[in-house]
Amino acid sequence: MNARQTIEDLWDRATPVGPLLGAYRDQVLAEAATTPQSPEPLNPRVAQLLEAIRTHRGEWTTKKVQQVYRALNIPAPLRTTARKDLTTLHAMGHLTLHDTDPGRHYYTLRTRQERTA
Repeated sequence: MNARQTIEDLWDRATPVGPLLGAYRDQVLAEAATTPQSPEPLNPRVAQLLEAIRTHRGEWTTKKVQQVYRALNIPAPLRTTARKDLTTLHAMGHLTLHDTDPGRHYYTLRTRQERTA
């Protein structure tokens, strides 16, 4: 048996790696979905906003966020800052976005039922 025949024989007996990699990927994704992620720390402004939302509840718009920032003497004069902070809290799973009406977007504190759904 020469080297070429040995290589061809090994190749014929080799296990295809595609299905193995697919199974491994599925296993890693399943573990990641069940493993709780450590929350990344909030910057102080967003942390204060989250505390205000938890305290006062209700609908939260960029205008309301700006009013809270002014009341707390937080230097965040731009509407864009308020929008980004609300979007950050939504992306982290703290808020629910309500945007069924065209041109009207607001957020509410996410309930436990919404977190498990």
